Amino acid sequence: MTATDTAARVLGWSASEPSAPLPRGDLTGAAGLADPGRDVTAAAARLAAVTAARLRLPSPPLGDRGPVGPGPVLLAAVIGARTRPREALAVAAAVPRAGSAFDRLARHGVVAPAVAQLTGPLRAAVLDASPLTGLFGTPSGAGEPAAEEELERLLGHADGRTLAAVALAGVPADAVQARWRGDLLDGFRLVDRAFVLDVYEKALRFHGAEHRERLAEAARDNGELAEATAAWWRPLAALERSHRPLLRARPGLVGYPAGIDFARRRARLAAVVREAFEGRRS
Repeated sequence: MTATDTAARVLGWSASEPSAPLPRGDLTGAAGLADPGRDVTAAAARLAAVTAARLRLPSPPLGDRGPVGPGPVLLAAVIGARTRPREALAVAAAVPRAGSAFDRLARHGVVAPAVAQLTGPLRAAVLDASPLTGLFGTPSGAGEPAAEEELERLLGHADGRTLAAVALAGVPADAVQARWRGDLLDGFRLVDRAFVLDVYEKALRFHGAEHRERLAEAARDNGELAEATAAWWRPLAALERSHRPLLRARPGLVGYPAGIDFARRRARLAAVVREAFEGRRS
């Protein structure tokens, strides 16, 4: 099996059956990925269109008619050759920066359903090449700036704002993702508080029960999950203090006092611990 065959299989899997076992292949003749042929190029374009439809984006997505670049094909080959990490990392290093909206969507379409099956440096490299996946999931440490830039790009378009708010409103998968989203929203509340409120309004309107369950779980945990959950609520707590009328003007923003109270209690506890530690040092 050639590298091009591997890419074709993974692209087809991403577009048609991402719940099925992830295909495997190798990277024989990897140089052929530079010109994979019409069928593979068309498969990448099809995946971009399928991903746009899954995310309920109109065509062209975000008003961008730009073509799909070589990145999705390279990433598909890398993912298929995941059992050969050294070779796969070499190909991943050749993936160019994401380009058009279709290019970014195709990357997300191939990376998002596969990333859970990747580990270590290969997982980080693949995530870094798909900033949309990093934004909606959890980026690597090195990929955080690109994920933030991706959000800025989405916020420049009405459809992008809706997409981002919906994607970020769900209950975080784990403590790491909760902290990432909390820190992300905390930064953006200073430049686009309306968007940040959109996220929390959708979170409480459509996922309120799940967020309340997570809050109760975090209160029992009193460890990393508690800290990360407090970080998720902290931007809303800050906005409630500085722009309370904006929160009251949102009919879907209900049931938030418990969350912001939790965030404030954790902040007070952290302050007490810091004060005690500094007093001991002096």
